[in-house]
Amino acid sequence: LSITSVGHQSIWDFHVPVYNNYFVSGVLHHNSGKTRTSTLDACAYALGKHPWRKTPKKAAIWFGTTTYDTFAFQAWEHVMRWLLYPGESVLKLPTVNIRSIDWIKSGKIPKNIYLNNGTTMSVKTYEQGAGEFQSKTIDQVHPDEECPNAIWDEINARLRASHKPRVFVSLTPIKGVEWVHNLRNMALDKRGDVRHFRLKTLDNPGANKAAIASMMDR
Repeated sequence: LSITSVGHQSIWDFHVPVYNNYFVSGVLHHNSGKTRTSTLDACAYALGKHPWRKTPKKAAIWFGTTTYDTFAFQAWEHVMRWLLYPGESVLKLPTVNIRSIDWIKSGKIPKNIYLNNGTTMSVKTYEQGAGEFQSKTIDQVHPDEECPNAIWDEINARLRASHKPRVFVSLTPIKGVEWVHNLRNMALDKRGDVRHFRLKTLDNPGANKAAIASMMDR
């Protein structure tokens, strides 16, 4: 724990080095790896290497994000890690997996990623509105953080028009949007193909057990 003073203001830094999470009142939260896990799942599916999902020819995958800058900051580094081999660069295409990229900002913010196996991965932002999520058959969608209800309705319309589609949601529920509440209730009631998992901090094999025990003893 470090406390840094800037002028007359105090910044309380609860960041835990190495583990990249936060301690507040003995509770570990934030940076739980949800975006990293979501991008890993998306890229494994895109490359035809998913452990239980067969990738169709010319698969279409969407990443949903609040803004392009948010995707660049939170998800793009992970996507590059899963798609590139050591020594490869998105600025020197093609690579083993990537054929070409449509850029919003060269090297930093992709719009569409075209893989050599025919799969297309696209970035859609919530600030563009529900219209950006219309008129397309998709195989898998990865909304990162809460999107407006209107966009969620459009995503569901695309899923209903697709063959064996899947949605992987990674978010911290802070806005209270209706569709997240409905999904949770469906999972708790075991309705539809929705699953809800509750995990304890101590169940995390990567958690610092000594640090957690020290906080709990206080």
